[in-house]
Amino acid sequence: MTRGVYRYDDPDTGRVLPQLKMYTIGADFVPPPIYAGGLRYHAVAPTLSYLMSKGYVEGRDYDQETVFRMAQIFAQVEGYVPALRLPIHYP
Repeated sequence: MTRGVYRYDDPDTGRVLPQLKMYTIGADFVPPPIYAGGLRYHAVAPTLSYLMSKGYVEGRDYDQETVFRMAQIFAQVEGYVPALRLPIHYP
């Protein structure tokens, strides 16, 4: 969410589906094999991307320890575990 560009891109790596306008780091992006965040998609959903482009929401980066600590508090308060999207570190 913090490193993508708002443009039309393929939503699938096979480039079969029609392109969508979204914040993306590119359909050809392949995360490193050690990445274990669980959410390996290369773009932000088009509706959320639109809200980001209009300034209604923004993406922020947090370190992994902070994210896990906040997720633990959220789970204790709300009673369920959210899906985490960890930052991807680029060389």
